[in-house]
Amino acid sequence: MRILQLEFQHQALLIETNNLSIEQFVLSIFDHLLSDSQSNPIAKFSAIQSQSEYELSQLIQGDSKLVFSTSQLDVFTTQLKYHLVTTLLENTSQFLWFHAAAAAKNNEAIWLLAPPGGGKSSIVLLLVQEGWQYLSDDVVALDLVTNQLIGFPQTPRPRKSINKWIQDKNQINSIAKEIVTIPIEKVQASPCEVKGIVFLKYHSESTIALEKLSSSQAVIKLLEQTINFPLHKQSAMNALVDLSAQTQAYQLDYDNRNAAFLALIQCFD
Repeated sequence: MRILQLEFQHQALLIETNNLSIEQFVLSIFDHLLSDSQSNPIAKFSAIQSQSEYELSQLIQGDSKLVFSTSQLDVFTTQLKYHLVTTLLENTSQFLWFHAAAAAKNNEAIWLLAPPGGGKSSIVLLLVQEGWQYLSDDVVALDLVTNQLIGFPQTPRPRKSINKWIQDKNQINSIAKEIVTIPIEKVQASPCEVKGIVFLKYHSESTIALEKLSSSQAVIKLLEQTINFPLHKQSAMNALVDLSAQTQAYQLDYDNRNAAFLALIQCFD
């Protein structure tokens, strides 16, 4: 049995597994969150193969509570990632969490927000290739005290390129993802000021258009991408209103990720 430890913002959790594929998945996805500290874990999970089934259980005070089981490894690893990330986010709920990506230069971040399939992962990776530092491709935290962004540096998994526009969410989710390794020196370690907020909107027939938004439009669109707004309510609203009043916000319509990337560089670099 192999035991792995993840840690984020001084919150640690343990995963034990008897399966090499599961171990390699955790090591690849959470490479920059692995830890060997002696912190008391907030949770313990068991991710094991038992005959033809893969089983995820949470270990609570010596008892094992089954969370999920399946015979399909890819389905299992998707659920495993979800439960590990959710546990870490729930235990850092002092932050306001978003479905978003971000990259930084000189400790100033471009904050990219979009629904699934909107191109967050692909575009943030293009920024990293251009010399920006990686914060996250999936979830980003806003510190409500400082209005700074805090990255969650899981390994990015952009969807593979396709030749047609897909609108249906189930079809989007079925597109295979690729794991792209980010060197540690390319990962932003400290919180960042927000340089710009960009809401990505992909459509196959779009021409590149970077439209400046009002602060009220930005607040509404930010609220749409929050994960834990009900925990904060008024303090979250105050922070978003302040941030949107001080920060340039845009909607970027595009049909080509490289053209979208160039539009961002021209605007912010």
